Formats: sequence, C-alpha cells, structure tokens
Amino acid sequence: MSLFQVYNAEDVAVVASDDRACLETHDGWKPVEGRYPKFVVADSHIIGAVGRNDLSAKFMNGMANMIRGEKLSLDTTAGVTPYMLSRMWEKRATGLSPAADKLHAAVVGYDHAKGRIRSRVFLSDNGFREIDVTANPHNKFFSLGAFQGCDEVAQQRLTEKLAALGSKNGPAWIASELQQSIEQLASRYSAIGKPAYFAAVDKNGLVGLPSKYALPPSQFIGPKDARAIATAGRFFVGSITTPSAGGVNTVGNGDGGSGSVSSGSTNSSIMSEANVESVGTGVVTNPNNAVDGDMTTYATLTVTGNGANGNTAGLEMSNAAGLVQKSGTMTLQILAAIQSNSLNGNVGNACFYMDYSTKAAYGGDTPVAGTPCFPLNVSGAQHTFPLQTFTVTLPVPVNPGAVTLGIYANANADSTSGSLVARIYDVRVVSLQ
Repeated sequence: MSLFQVYNAEDVAVVASDDRACLETHDGWKPVEGRYPKFVVADSHIIGAVGRNDLSAKFMNGMANMIRGEKLSLDTTAGVTPYMLSRMWEKRATGLSPAADKLHAAVVGYDHAKGRIRSRVFLSDNGFREIDVTANPHNKFFSLGAFQGCDEVAQQRLTEKLAALGSKNGPAWIASELQQSIEQLASRYSAIGKPAYFAAVDKNGLVGLPSKYALPPSQFIGPKDARAIATAGRFFVGSITTPSAGGVNTVGNGDGGSGSVSSGSTNSSIMSEANVESVGTGVVTNPNNAVDGDMTTYATLTVTGNGANGNTAGLEMSNAAGLVQKSGTMTLQILAAIQSNSLNGNVGNACFYMDYSTKAAYGGDTPVAGTPCFPLNVSGAQHTFPLQTFTVTLPVPVNPGAVTLGIYANANADSTSGSLVARIYDVRVVSLQ
C-alpha cells in the first residue's frame, strides 16, 4: 500500500491517494491487479493507512465500521487507534523484510471540541504512539508511503506552496496540487500508482470536490483477500472477537491468510468481581458495569474537592475466568475515560491512576503505563482524556484469575471545589493461544 497525502489547514483538510498495491518478491516490488485506496471516509473522519497489504484494509474497514456504528468523536477515534493497530500488529504474519514490515496510519478530521482540523499519525516504527501533526499550526502538509529522502526538497516546496496559497485558492485547487504531486512520485517509483482517490472535510462534514476527484469506496478488500476470492479452491479465513448486543463494533484479529494456523485463538476473561473503595467525597456508582462484558455500560468514579486530603473513589477488580490451556501471550485491557474535571487548586491537586497485580492480591502493585496522575497543569487547565483502551502485557505463564486491577480518582486539600468524573467501561484479560 503506497501513498497517502494530506493538506490540513485550521478550517479544512484535503487528502489524496494512489490506487496501487504491491507485493514484495525476490525480483523487487510487483504491482497487484486491482485498485486499492489508502484511506476511507466515515462520518467525516478520514482514516488512512499505508504499509502492509494484509493489515491496511482490515484496519481502515474496521475503524470505519466502529465510527459509523458508534458515532465516535474524532478524539475518541484517535484514542482507540493505537490499541487497534497494536492488536493487529502483534498478530501479523512474519517473514517480510524490514522495508515491507511497516504499517503507518492517520486519523484526520474536524475536531469540534477544539474548533479546528486535527491530523494524528501512528507509526509501527515507534509503537503506534500518537503524533499530532497539527499541534504546530504551521504544519500544513504531510505524506505517508513509498517515497524517499531524495524527494524531500520537492515535498518541502509543495508544503510551502500549499501553506501560502491553499486557504486562498480552496479545496479543488489543493486537490489538483496533490494530484500533481502523486503523479510526479509515481513517475519515479513503480510502487506508487496513479492519483485516484480524494476527499475534503471541514466543520460541516464532507466538502464537495469536482467529479474528477473521486471518493474511495466506503468498504473495500485488500490484495490478499482479493486473490483468495478470485482463486478457485482458496478461501480467506480470519478470526474476530464479536461484540455484545449493542456493544462497540470490533475488528478482526488480523490473523487470517498466511500465518492463521500459527496465530491460534483469542480468549477474553472478564473480571467477575468489583469492590468499591470510597473515602471522603469519593463516590462510585454502577461498579458492576465495569465487569459485565458490555462495552456500552460503565461504572462512574466521582471525587469532589472540599479542602480535605484523601478524598478517593476507587474500584478494585479481580476474579477473571481462569484458563487451563497454555497461552502464548496475555494482556490486561482497560476501556476508560476521564469524562470531566473541574477540580480547582494548585498543580498536583487531582490524580487518576491504575495499578495491577498478578498475585491475586492487592499491594505491591505495578502502575499501568499511560495512566500517571493527571494534575492541573501550570496554566490551570484541568486534564481529561477521551475514551481509550489501555493495554498491559502480562507475564506468561500467569492465570487470568490471579490478575487484579485497581482504578482510583483522588482529590487533595488544594481542591476546594469542582469534581473529577471518570468512567470505566470494560476490564478483561485477553489471551492468545
């Protein structure tokens, strides 16, 4: 999967891609028959992916289904993207060269909470950690895909041209410039096809472009799937963890095709016990919703500032179903969000954190990476985070029944008013056998 280009101004984003997919052979890169977009549009969110053919289409289609089914905001979409990518990446088939064994993705759209276009990039090279391309307002253009360092000068010229004239000339002119850019790169690299798919979005949704700038199909299949379907006697098989009724749509495990036999099956062990810890102003409501296996319901942790230390709302979960089979890998997965935070006070007044243990008892616990305390920052703004999945790789062997997790919201004496509200949607141990 070869080239995806993005123009992002404060009020509009325009994207374009080629239509070629290639396979790595002993003789170099060979184009695959068919046309393959590098992005999909779902509810005005643009999800792009380049890199491994066997993962790109699955990721884009899976994310599109989730966005359309759950009406996810741009922030929530970006929040779950690293988890989706990492899950597929861990189960990918091996054997490709370092040049071919890559997956780069992007989430682009209008952030109504921020009042501007935002573009986030996720690269397999850095563990799919989010890169906010639009954090710097002067960044107007980026490319993902099959180009090299020698193209940097031409790409920089295009960046400067789009920054200077893009807002003045409008989306159709920008699409034309992206088209020319892809044509120039295609003339240099056999892995890049002709410019084929375009889209533009602003605060009102999709922006109309001239008919020659076609949108990609709403769903499509990757080259591996296409070859399997087109070849007599072959059938493409993959696995998926199905959602509960009304739950968040899920995507496949990325274990179909070559390597599916060695990948094994995925088992989810849901915590069955949720104990409440409430101190001072801390309140926990609907604690069992965090362990009911339904990703649409949630437990709520609320802590209010009253000028006293130790106000805590906590939830301690345990007793996941045990396994008798041998497990290859095992992860603890927590779906959570800080819904709101209006606590006042000095830096460090509020704290939200998670810790876990594999010893069937609390104490001596290990913090969950990515969930440090969230204090007020130096400018006085209260921290929150959108719905996202936190993943912990557990040591093997360990029985899911021995895993415990504590989640806590705290307010200290510096907080005299306001409150912090966290939601815990789901906690489970997932094992690949």
